[in-house]
Amino acid sequence: ITSIGESPLDERLLYVGTDDGLIQVSEDGGASWRRTDVTALPGVPARAFVNDIRADLFDPNTVYVALDHHKSGDYRPFLYKSTDRGRTWRSIRGDLPDRHLVWRVVQDHKNPQLLFAATEFGLFFTLDGGSRWVKF
Repeated sequence: ITSIGESPLDERLLYVGTDDGLIQVSEDGGASWRRTDVTALPGVPARAFVNDIRADLFDPNTVYVALDHHKSGDYRPFLYKSTDRGRTWRSIRGDLPDRHLVWRVVQDHKNPQLLFAATEFGLFFTLDGGSRWVKF
């Protein structure tokens, strides 16, 4: 396990990411788990490493994940959002530059559209939920 995210809105909702390409979701406080291979996320290579997984602070159905595949020489940023508790995912990489693998994603505690991405070479923020990123 490389990252654990607990929903601040539903204490029974847990997200877990691993270093071997798995995302696991529990909606009953850990009694049972739904497993997703990262290849189910559009464009993510097999066995990509889950660097960070975060439950949304405003919507109990939304979760964010940052992945990396640099051990295979792939430094692209992999940043995704799910609005159905990890059943389907869409990229929020937007215009993050190539070769900026993402280590962390953090949501602002007041503005749900304000996200921060810590990458290998800088810190970025978006005011529109991930379409356009600005480097600090």
